[in-house]
Amino acid sequence: MEHLRGPWRGVWWLRAGVVASWVRPAVMFVGLVAMGVAKRSHLVAIAVGSVACYATLGLPNKLSIVVGGVAGVIAGTLADRFDA
Repeated sequence: MEHLRGPWRGVWWLRAGVVASWVRPAVMFVGLVAMGVAKRSHLVAIAVGSVACYATLGLPNKLSIVVGGVAGVIAGTLADRFDA
């Protein structure tokens, strides 16, 4: 593990399989958008996307990632429209 330097050092366990495969899609969504949360609608999109992804893990070809993404975008758009 000496060959892992810099930002890759903390991520080696994802490739090593320490984290179960059902956690990876949710971690991906949170990691991609957590730094960009500026409004309540962003938080709604993250929460709905993560829950939808987790709820549809049984779909073939890792389609749960697509379902979570679409659900998050729709929920975030609706929350932004109704946000005062």
